[in-house]
Amino acid sequence: MRLAIAAAALVGAGSWLSTARSTGPAREPPVTRAAVNRAGGATVTGAARGAPAAVNFWNGATIYFLLTDRFRDGDSTNDHALGRSPGAATLRGFEGGDLAGLRRTIEEGYFDSLGVTAIWMTPFVEQIRGSVDEGSGRTYGYHGYWTRDWTAVDPALGTKRDLHAVIDAAHRHSIRVIMDAVINHTGPVTPADPPWPRTWVRTGPNCTYQDYRTTVDCTLVATLPDVRTDHDTPVALPRALLAKWGREGRQRRELASLDAFFHRTGFPRAPRYYIIKWLTDWVREFGFDGYRIDTAKHFGEAVSAELKREAV
Repeated sequence: MRLAIAAAALVGAGSWLSTARSTGPAREPPVTRAAVNRAGGATVTGAARGAPAAVNFWNGATIYFLLTDRFRDGDSTNDHALGRSPGAATLRGFEGGDLAGLRRTIEEGYFDSLGVTAIWMTPFVEQIRGSVDEGSGRTYGYHGYWTRDWTAVDPALGTKRDLHAVIDAAHRHSIRVIMDAVINHTGPVTPADPPWPRTWVRTGPNCTYQDYRTTVDCTLVATLPDVRTDHDTPVALPRALLAKWGREGRQRRELASLDAFFHRTGFPRAPRYYIIKWLTDWVREFGFDGYRIDTAKHFGEAVSAELKREAV
């Protein structure tokens, strides 16, 4: 991993990391607002007082990346949540790692013993229920990059209370927590996971990486619907998502929250702004210290900048 200047780091091909707002212990320095450009450098804007301390922190940070499902099982009662993983290919299903296991490891001082100052965990939002075969056998969304609902914690990993406990424990140990944010695509369509409306996603053509359009306005692979992050046309919420919220008894609350967001920001109800709202809600409620942006080179540069502005 190559750290870049000022509160920013390259974290792999097509990805970048940007800090949100300072949420760690009071003794920690304010966080500098920063974004990584396409060439891999850093652009710093709106540096807060005390920014040199933040620059020093991120330039010298020791970041531990972990795949939550494969890290540690702290609560065996959620190992088979939503009935997933029957018939999964070897290592292609959920294995039991969860937020409770991560919290225990933080509290036991494991990361302190390694000198870790920031934890980057894979996405924790609710994943698709079904499975797909992309050539390696039946595969479930154990990795966290096949989103079904950006507003919920995946039950195989735990609950919102568990997530709060992880971040609070990390901050007590002066460890910052990086949220992995997926904007580019939804999870695959399966018999248990209905398709997102065409107003939200495109299902082709596949990316060929010959130029900007064949890298951005396309699907990474045939099974991953590509979110129309380039569109500003207002769209309605997917019926399947509304029905899910209704079954969970939170539809009215979620709709009211969306109404307040769009009224405050003036953004059109386009797909990327729904997702930006949902991602920044996690920062405000839980105190994440930054984002790692997944597949950043596969959507327009403005999207990451919009996410950063709303997060800080």
